Amino acid sequence: MWKLIIEKKILKKILEIFNKRYILIMKKRSSKNMIYSNFWRIHRLHWEKNKYLFDLINNKKIISTKGYKWLKLFREIDDELANIWRYHGYEITCSNLAVSRKNDTLASASLCRVPIVLRSKFNKIYPDRLIGCISCSSGDNIHGKPIWWNTHILA
Repeated sequence: MWKLIIEKKILKKILEIFNKRYILIMKKRSSKNMIYSNFWRIHRLHWEKNKYLFDLINNKKIISTKGYKWLKLFREIDDELANIWRYHGYEITCSNLAVSRKNDTLASASLCRVPIVLRSKFNKIYPDRLIGCISCSSGDNIHGKPIWWNTHILA
């Protein structure tokens, strides 16, 4: 019982940190030529928060199943995205939108799911217009993370 209470306190502190970062993003104004940049920041922070909690639950086994159920109950974890990460080849998928594109009738998956080497020369390093992810396919990752529009890549 006491372990669950301590676990909830730790989870509340983690969620409080991420919520402060959400508030900072919402207060920041985006420039006119980068209309989507705030949406991209929100998608990236959403990925960071959920991946951090997913790793605490599944890889490091720090959070128990009761803690996971508590997160699901208050909708603090994206359960659909966590289920996508459990499939081979989808471990670093950036968003639910990248896998199921119901808004876009031309493509069944986002541009970021296509490996960079298989793209045409016109689409090599452009981010997805809704998500801001350049590549989240398994072969293109950097240290187990997707390549975002603002990722610093040292050549």
